[in-house]
Amino acid sequence: MKYITKSDAIAIATYLAKKYASLGIKDISVDVNGNIVITYVDDTTSTISGDLFMVKSVYDIYNRGKVDLAQNSERLAGELAAYYTDSNNILYDNTLSGLTADDVKAALDELTYMVNNIPQPPLSAGVVIQPTFTNNGNGTITVGNAVVNLFIATDFNDKIQRFTVTGGTFTPINNANSYLVVNYNNGNPIYEIIASATLINESTIIPVYTFYRIDNTVLYLNWDRLGIGLSNKMHQRFVFTRRFERESGLAISESPTRVVNIGAGVVWYGAIRNSLDAVASNVDSCHLHYHVEGVYTFADRTQYNNTQYDDGTNLVELNPNHYTVNWIYRNVEDGKHMEIVLGNAQYNQLSLAIVAQPRPDLPDIVKSNCVLIGRIIVQKNATTAANIASAFDVTFVSVPINNHNDLGGLEGGTPNEYFHLTADEYDHLEDFSNIKRYGFVDRSETSISFDGVNTFTLTDNGSGWSYFRNGRMFTITGNKTVNLTSTPPAAKGKYYIFIDDEVGTLSVSQTPWTLNDTKVVVSVIAWDNALTPKFQMADERHTALWDRQSHRYHHLVDGTKLIAGSELNGYVLNSGTNTNKVFEITEAAIADEDIFLTLDAFAKPNGTDSVYTVLYRNASLQWLWNLSPMPFKYTTTGFIEYDNNGTLTPLTNNNFTNTYLLVSNIQGQSRFMFVVGQSVFSNAASAYAERFETYNLANFITAESVALYQLTWKGVINAGTGQCELNRVQKISVNIVATNIVANPSHNSLNDLQGGTTNEYYHLTATQHTDLLATRFWALLGVPANLAITTEYQKILNTDTTKIPTDTSTYFTLSADKKDITCVRAGVVRITRTVTVSSLSAGINLFLIPTINGTQTAQCTAQEQQRAVGTTTKDIGYSYYLSVNAGDVISLWAKGSDASTLTYVNARTTVEYI
Repeated sequence: MKYITKSDAIAIATYLAKKYASLGIKDISVDVNGNIVITYVDDTTSTISGDLFMVKSVYDIYNRGKVDLAQNSERLAGELAAYYTDSNNILYDNTLSGLTADDVKAALDELTYMVNNIPQPPLSAGVVIQPTFTNNGNGTITVGNAVVNLFIATDFNDKIQRFTVTGGTFTPINNANSYLVVNYNNGNPIYEIIASATLINESTIIPVYTFYRIDNTVLYLNWDRLGIGLSNKMHQRFVFTRRFERESGLAISESPTRVVNIGAGVVWYGAIRNSLDAVASNVDSCHLHYHVEGVYTFADRTQYNNTQYDDGTNLVELNPNHYTVNWIYRNVEDGKHMEIVLGNAQYNQLSLAIVAQPRPDLPDIVKSNCVLIGRIIVQKNATTAANIASAFDVTFVSVPINNHNDLGGLEGGTPNEYFHLTADEYDHLEDFSNIKRYGFVDRSETSISFDGVNTFTLTDNGSGWSYFRNGRMFTITGNKTVNLTSTPPAAKGKYYIFIDDEVGTLSVSQTPWTLNDTKVVVSVIAWDNALTPKFQMADERHTALWDRQSHRYHHLVDGTKLIAGSELNGYVLNSGTNTNKVFEITEAAIADEDIFLTLDAFAKPNGTDSVYTVLYRNASLQWLWNLSPMPFKYTTTGFIEYDNNGTLTPLTNNNFTNTYLLVSNIQGQSRFMFVVGQSVFSNAASAYAERFETYNLANFITAESVALYQLTWKGVINAGTGQCELNRVQKISVNIVATNIVANPSHNSLNDLQGGTTNEYYHLTATQHTDLLATRFWALLGVPANLAITTEYQKILNTDTTKIPTDTSTYFTLSADKKDITCVRAGVVRITRTVTVSSLSAGINLFLIPTINGTQTAQCTAQEQQRAVGTTTKDIGYSYYLSVNAGDVISLWAKGSDASTLTYVNARTTVEYI
């Protein structure tokens, strides 16, 4: 038997305090006066009178907040109870230490009361007191100190302790999720930023904030105070989100006549488990809820209803042979009550009633206190149900659904319903994806635009848009944009805009797509910051209505086609008047493979405003464009121009060139555009014979265009803008893909170089060419003064010795007076003469003829005659073929129909063997 003494009390206090030294006590000792001295971890002390022993010790430690006895109240109370109820440990004796047995008992009772009323220990790790939070606006955040609960082991099995964590400033990870956590850190908890939620074990590492940072913008989610009241918070969640949940029982049935029976069962309400008795509508409390003038009321009933439905305003009588639905609910409380709510419609077929769902406008008592048991469907005036379904066998909308396969109507089949697939059917979905469709589902869902500076926009026209890529469809909401370059203005060239991911991101490249890749094509922009306009934008939003290989084939082989329209009206041929050289273009329908476009009509311009788009090449064979009042390119003071291998060259008088009208998928006024001719012709027939298929269209601004008209122009001095007249309008149909698009065509690679038949031409070797040059004699006639023309023939070959070549011909010789040419050998000689004359009197005819040895032979009986009108400059030209013998002398003669004075502006005579 052991008596309780002061030293016993000290020993007990010391034992218990040391046992829980980890709870904030560094040491406990007894001083010379028998008092208890407690030293805390911060080296402060408390002195306790030995007379109060354990009671004062525990109370003082608890009050100072140095130890959270709540963490160990159950173990502490258990050990104290075991110690003080063991008769071998304590026998009260009022003769020792000045303490009476009543004093000791009172102290122990007080201690027991204190221990039993210490707050419950923390059962969860987490934040207890939240830190302050500051978003610094520069991509960093600052948090203050926090109080947290942490396990000291990762497996939740060891003690849980409370700590204060020192705050600081942190930088969340950019463009990714990151987490601010508290890490136990071997007893020295710290804040940390981590990249993965999998590192949060909620034992020694607890969450504080979740972040997503985009540069200087930080989005964050607060994890709140999970360290306190976690079990109650979980209970709240179940009550608010799951409400009532059935564990077992509650079977629904009927008995005669129309009596509703609900079997016994178990229902959970949050963490509360309720056992419910069986109820019957004809024995226990049963209410029918229905509307009267739009307001719910109820009445006692013993049977389910078989004559009415509730339309939300009043009860309505069923039509003959129609069905109504009674929804059966059980009150979750200690009494025995059921509630019946009628459906809001009647049904002429049982199958329609079976797919009905519980009405959403339930009475308050049903919404707050009841669980849905099932449904009874009955035909009007029937005495038994047509269908009874348990809410636990058939899933209704009002019951939370956790399994997709529990849903009704999975097979669809009526409007706005959806068929669902078996595993085998699902496996065959790959058959479609293997087709690998590309393109937009519906072009009307989007539109395209360019700001004229740098930004291209694909606009959502209001309800989202969808596209296929690699056989899969993706639906996007909102606009998408892309810039041609990060540092505008962009470099000159073509920019290909496309989608190559699953989220509709627009990309841009100057490398053409191949239609054999994964790109969904959107648009092509031809850009040149130095031109007006600066860009040409082609629409390439092809659809997914056909497969990729067909698209590629038609793009490369067939290209764009004209369907109808595009007529030219309002021009006048062979007129120099500007308004006669312009025309309207009627509406055109074209097909850019699967894109069908209607091009608005182009009104006839006034010949002054720059409205026609004209395309031409520069010296680098790059395509340029400008706006022109005329459907051709021209110099400001001279003739219409043609493209001489990249050099714009004015057309000369009486020569011909062509321009070509194209229609295309380019938006705006360039839907109709004109390509400058690439050749010049001396006569109309040769110009007519030109084929657009031979044009060099390498790097043309769009592949989706077709040439519809060949416009032939004749150079005519003083014939208005461009010094030309529209000679012919010829409808053609030549697709861009049909032209010979070669960057640098080689003459020597052409077929049929050697000719040999009528209208074909022989081509020469270098030796043959050198030899031929030696057979030519040429002279430029440049008479500086007026030449009197009489009615008699005069020799006029040449009088200007400065124009005669200095080299000596081995085939011809020239007389001293420069008027006769002597042939060195026999053969056929061609004389080509071009003379420009002026200052002839009106009505005077000029005649030119050659002679051989002074005689106008049979071979040269023809004569060239040109009538001069006033002082207008006129060109006179001809060629003669003469058979000559060695030594024959050729002379050139001229006469007028009346005596006059002739001024030579320019002249050239070529004499050569052929």
